[in-house]
Amino acid sequence: MTNFNLYGPINGLGYGVFARGLIKGLGQLNVTDYHLDIIGQAQIEHADEQTVIQNLTQVPWNRSVPSINIWHEFDQSKFSGNKLIAFPIFETSDFFPISKGYLSQMDAIIVASKWAADVVTNAVGSQVPVHVVPGGANLIDTDEVNSTPKYDNFTMLHVGKYENRKSTLEIIHAYLIAFSETKNQTRLICHCFNPFDPNFAQSMVSILGQVGMRVIQSTSTSSIVAVKGSCIVEIPVGRMPDLQLSKLYKACHIGVFPSKGEGWNLPLVEAIQSGLPCIATNYSAHTEYTGVEYNYPQELLISNLNIVPAIDNVFFHGNRGNWATFAIEELVHKMRYAFDNYPEILANFDPTLIKNKFNWKNSAQALLDAVASVSSGKT
Repeated sequence: MTNFNLYGPINGLGYGVFARGLIKGLGQLNVTDYHLDIIGQAQIEHADEQTVIQNLTQVPWNRSVPSINIWHEFDQSKFSGNKLIAFPIFETSDFFPISKGYLSQMDAIIVASKWAADVVTNAVGSQVPVHVVPGGANLIDTDEVNSTPKYDNFTMLHVGKYENRKSTLEIIHAYLIAFSETKNQTRLICHCFNPFDPNFAQSMVSILGQVGMRVIQSTSTSSIVAVKGSCIVEIPVGRMPDLQLSKLYKACHIGVFPSKGEGWNLPLVEAIQSGLPCIATNYSAHTEYTGVEYNYPQELLISNLNIVPAIDNVFFHGNRGNWATFAIEELVHKMRYAFDNYPEILANFDPTLIKNKFNWKNSAQALLDAVASVSSGKT
């Protein structure tokens, strides 16, 4: 008999990735007797996952057990159960008033990091129990992937849709400052496909032109390539399949993830676990897995940050708290440091602790522990 109901989207976006990851982890624990209620239209690529998802939706909904809603904090009114557990994944330091109203009425709240737990407690108070259920990583771990050779020239990689929060434009600017005058060619690959931009390829061509790059390849089905001096920027114009992305992590030398705020940042965790040392901001969910306790190279973290209102005039308008910005010189310095010290960085980089800790099986176990705590009233 099911001991909880699970609500969430099933797709390739943030909430969908988390829901799918937890379902995968629960399966690894042989937990398959809970009811799944899909939010929105399901997007499933693999037949085996289709079967799992379909079977879970056929498990009867149970009014007498807790329900977990993996969804936005400002939209928590559309699920029901014996006890209500909200699972929001957010990037800024505060919430809309309506969000605080929803969260304050929950029996418990689950978040992905200790940073997020502090945000919730500060916003809602300590009367609602908060449980931390970190995420995992989605990697294809095969001989084919692990034997992928590195690029001949030094290559940096960023993965994350093009937007202000991800600092995509700052990454390109910093890269050009750091490397356009170097003797040897370098490359920056920005897998920054934005599904919300119907003219993504044209947008990227325009942006690369604005920063002084010459576009030498532009196709709506493959990638955009631009050059300036010894710099090469390559932007795939669609979402890479998991196998191709896993190979890309292996082929590159350094990852670049200076996000202003994150709820988890799956690509960063994937990159780290694939063995790719990464430059990242020392803020928000990143702090869950880039600490000294996991032997993460602290010299790659951008810690000199300015905490400012979260505004991009698209998704964030200054009414949901703050996020972290940085001086472009900080990112330039980290890029040059990584380039100049790469052999030493790679020799000392060991993601074993992060890989062993942050996987979907462990996430699923933490979820079960949280549900058991809520069910027993011990929260």
